[in-house]
Amino acid sequence: MGLNDVVEFAMTLEEAFGIEIEDSDAANMQTAGDLHRAVMKSVHRPDTEIWPAVVSIFEMNGIPPERIKPETRLRDLLGD
Repeated sequence: MGLNDVVEFAMTLEEAFGIEIEDSDAANMQTAGDLHRAVMKSVHRPDTEIWPAVVSIFEMNGIPPERIKPETRLRDLLGD
């Protein structure tokens, strides 16, 4: 997974949630849970709303929901 893949996916989350994630923070994210926590820092809504929305965004990018867990490595979701 390249840096651009993670940064681009972070940009998708930014757009969906109306937030900003620093590129340097995105570059250090390793798991779907890391992305989720970055959103949670900026969005003041219950986790029960945020995680399903994050999963939905992965799904819109062609990733089956059963593969998306907080501990799942981004390189396994977004490719090498």
